[in-house]
Amino acid sequence: ALNGERSRLAQSFDYNYGDFIPILRPFLRGYLKICKEVKERRLQLFKDYFVEERKKLGSTKSMSN
Repeated sequence: ALNGERSRLAQSFDYNYGDFIPILRPFLRGYLKICKEVKERRLQLFKDYFVEERKKLGSTKSMSN
C-alpha cells in the first residue's frame, strides 16, 4: 500500500520535489507548468476526438432505430 501511495504522489503534479531539494525549485516550476499544459492538451485532444465521436455515433444510432 505504501508503494502505491508513493507512486501516486510521484505522479501527482501537486507533489513538488522542490520541497525537499530547494536548489531545484526554479527549474521544477517551469517543468511542472509544461507537464500541466501537456496533460491538459492531451485531455482536450481525447475529448475532441474520442468523446465527441462517441456522441456522434450514439446520436446516429438512436436516430436509425
